[in-house]
Amino acid sequence: QPANQDQASRELLITALFDSGHFEVIELHDSDGNELVARRVQGAAGSPAPAWFSRWLPLRTPSAQREIMDGWTQAGVLTVVADATDARKALWEGAVRVLLWVLFAGVLWVVFVTALMRWMRRALQGEVTRQIERVAEGSDVAPARGHKRVADLLPSTQVIEQARERVQASKQEAERQIESLTLELNHDAVTGLPNRRYFMNEMRRALHASDAGQGGFVLLCRQRDLSAMAAELTRDQLDDWLRRTGERLQQVLRDYADATLHLGRLSGSDFAVLIQGADGPEAMRIAQAVHHSLQESRLALAGGRYCRWAFAMTDYVQNDDLGVVFARLDTALMAAESAGHNEIELLSSSAGAQPAAAPTAGEAAWHELLTQALNEDTVSLATERVIYGRQGYHQPRYESTLTITDPSQKDGEPLTGFAFMPAAVRLGLSAEFDLRAVRLALAWLADNSAELVVRVSVSSLLKEGFIQTVRHALTAGQAPDGKSVLSRLIIELDAYGVSTYPAEVREFCEMVHDAGVRVGVRGVAQHLDVVARLEVLPVVYIKLAGGFIEDLGTSQGAVSLLNAVAHTATAARIHILVDDMPSEAAAMLLRDHGAQFRITKND
Repeated sequence: QPANQDQASRELLITALFDSGHFEVIELHDSDGNELVARRVQGAAGSPAPAWFSRWLPLRTPSAQREIMDGWTQAGVLTVVADATDARKALWEGAVRVLLWVLFAGVLWVVFVTALMRWMRRALQGEVTRQIERVAEGSDVAPARGHKRVADLLPSTQVIEQARERVQASKQEAERQIESLTLELNHDAVTGLPNRRYFMNEMRRALHASDAGQGGFVLLCRQRDLSAMAAELTRDQLDDWLRRTGERLQQVLRDYADATLHLGRLSGSDFAVLIQGADGPEAMRIAQAVHHSLQESRLALAGGRYCRWAFAMTDYVQNDDLGVVFARLDTALMAAESAGHNEIELLSSSAGAQPAAAPTAGEAAWHELLTQALNEDTVSLATERVIYGRQGYHQPRYESTLTITDPSQKDGEPLTGFAFMPAAVRLGLSAEFDLRAVRLALAWLADNSAELVVRVSVSSLLKEGFIQTVRHALTAGQAPDGKSVLSRLIIELDAYGVSTYPAEVREFCEMVHDAGVRVGVRGVAQHLDVVARLEVLPVVYIKLAGGFIEDLGTSQGAVSLLNAVAHTATAARIHILVDDMPSEAAAMLLRDHGAQFRITKND
């Protein structure tokens, strides 16, 4: 205003305006730019906000300039800059309030999120985690129907439930396959009995049982005519017979629930029974029950014969070697097969029936030893002087036994035919050894004037060409004076062969009889049915032995059988020889029937 153009008025007005607190800077300059009046806020001490806040959030302070006119003349230029203190204060207080609200909202959010997470965890635990755990555990129990479900998780739970059902179905299928594979691995496919692998494992556990003194027995049953049965029966018929045989054995062993028994099928023709912790009489009762059951299950074959079983039994004690036990069992089985009877052949571990030089590694070792003995000509003939009753006053008689020597054991004990002939029968070498025995006997007779008895096994008679080969050997062994040598040769056959293969035995007996050789039959007491065939065979003597002799003193049936045997033998002019020493009552009865007892004298 014109009235305010003096210096004092200007300063007063500017000071009043600056004191209002709305401006930070007020300056008045003349037209030449010289400062006339200036008012400025000194520093930021009065700022309500911290310095760091002001630095981080600076405010743009507005300013303005205006020209001051004195009439028509420019008096100067006025410059004003607004004061940002109130704005900065409002900004700071607003920032603090916002921060507090944010913190409060954050706390509320954390509480909410925590509660939400807990609820979600409980929902997932109930709807998802537990079902997944049931799937992992393989549980087949479905969740309870009254269980509350979360709607949002319902699709997931349905998928998990479907997955659980699929996993359960897959598990059941896998279990069925595992069970099937386990049965296939440890059980025979035809009979359902434990197979060789399972039975051998049970044998090993029995041999290494922790119970001190634990022992038992092993019974081996072999069907000797399984190949003949396979040729006559269809596969289904044979499998059905084997299956019924296994069921019969299981039924028999169920009657002995007090004993620890393991039944197994070791091969196509072999069944075995492991009898743990039983004494001899109990084990024999079980073995006899098995024997009786298998004998009843025999099938009729072509030619009117029945299929044959061979039975072998041995004992074992704790920590016995498995190979030694089965080698002993195999030896007993070979003896049963060679003897031809259907009784149980028992070979005890303490009997010492097998010489130390005998192989214990099975058929391979036997085959090597026997073929080597034949090839290297280590077969010899051992003789023993025998006397039956008053026969000693007549021409001396010797009984011979084949022996072989193991070339690897020059000083070892020779094996007799009782030890190696069962193996030779199984390996199909009995004909070679019997032929060697006949030739050795002819050589012995050429050097001695006594009679000589040579045993021939029935398995040799069944081999094609054996009878013709023996005929040639007998013809070549005749002395220049005709039958002087052959008349002192006696070939002894087993009654089992006469009973089982009458046609082959008769052909052989007629051949040797025509050559001037005599024939004897041993083991008649075990096969009394051969008595009816004696009238058509050129037999000079029969031998009685075994339990039949002992029963004569107590059994009227045995006496009646003896009367029939003696009547037939007397009619056919056949001598009755007795190998065993009977009781006094049985001896008197035998003497009354003309029997002669054996008195052995080694010479």
